[in-house]
Amino acid sequence: MTLPEVADAIAAGRSLTPHYPSYEEVRRLLPVWTGLEVGALPRMIAAIWEHTGTPQATEDWTQPDQWIPERLSGEAREVAERTWEGSGHTVNPRHCRGHWYFCRTHKLLADHGDGTLSSTVAGHRFMDAPGTDVERQIDGWEGLGYTDVEVTKPSNDKGVDVKARIELGITAVNEVVQAKRTRSNVQRPVLDQLRGSLHRFGAVRGTIVTTAGFAKGATAAAFEAGAAPITLIDGEKLVDLLIENDIGARTIKFELLTLDPSVFEQEEPDQQ
Repeated sequence: MTLPEVADAIAAGRSLTPHYPSYEEVRRLLPVWTGLEVGALPRMIAAIWEHTGTPQATEDWTQPDQWIPERLSGEAREVAERTWEGSGHTVNPRHCRGHWYFCRTHKLLADHGDGTLSSTVAGHRFMDAPGTDVERQIDGWEGLGYTDVEVTKPSNDKGVDVKARIELGITAVNEVVQAKRTRSNVQRPVLDQLRGSLHRFGAVRGTIVTTAGFAKGATAAAFEAGAAPITLIDGEKLVDLLIENDIGARTIKFELLTLDPSVFEQEEPDQQ
C-alpha cells in the first residue's frame, strides 16, 4: 500500500495498528480470546491503564505472574490470566493493546450476535498458516509497500525493529528497519550496526527512521560505495510525510475576518 492509499484509508476512518504485534502472537491469541464477552478485553486494558504510574514513579510489568493478582481483580484478572497463560506465557497482558487493535481492525474477531467474540472467516484463514491471502492483505494494508512484515523481538533485535520484503522493479528484496525515538542525532555507529545486521536477516538494504536527525558521519556513510544502502528518514522528513499524507495529522480550515477601514471613514461636512 502506498502512502497516498494509506492517507485515503485513514480519511475513510481506518488507522494503522499501534504497538504492532507479531503475527505468531496473534495466532496464539485468537483461540484464547474466542468466547470472551465483547467488552471484556477493552475493560481489562482500561483496568491495567489505571496502574501505569508516572515517569517519576514507574511500575514494573515484567512479571505477569506477580502483578496480575496484585493489581487486577474480577473479570480483568480473569482475562489477563487467560491471555498470559493461553499464549504460553509469551504475550504480557500489559502489552496486548496492539494485538486487540489488530484483531479488531482486520476483523479477525467479531461479535456474531450473542455478545461474545468469535473468530471470523478471515480469522480462521489467518490462523491456518503463514502466507495466506488474509496475511498478504494485511501486509499490504499495514506495510506501506512492504510484505511479510515482522516485528523483531526486543531482546534479540541486533538494532533491527522490523524486517520485511519490498518490491523493487520486477524483483523483491528483504529490508530491515530501525526506529529511533530520541532527541539527539543518530550517530555513525548506529548505521554501522544496522548494516552489519543485514546478513542475519538475509536483507540487502535498510532504513533508519528517527524523530531527531543524523550526524554528518551517518549521512556520509548511508550510501557508501560498495556497501549496502541505508535510507535515512529524519524527524523533519517524517513529519513532512505524515502531513503530506494526512497520517496522524488533520487539516483544519478556518475563515479569517478583516475589517475594511473605509467603512468607518465619514466625509467631513462642508464648512460654511
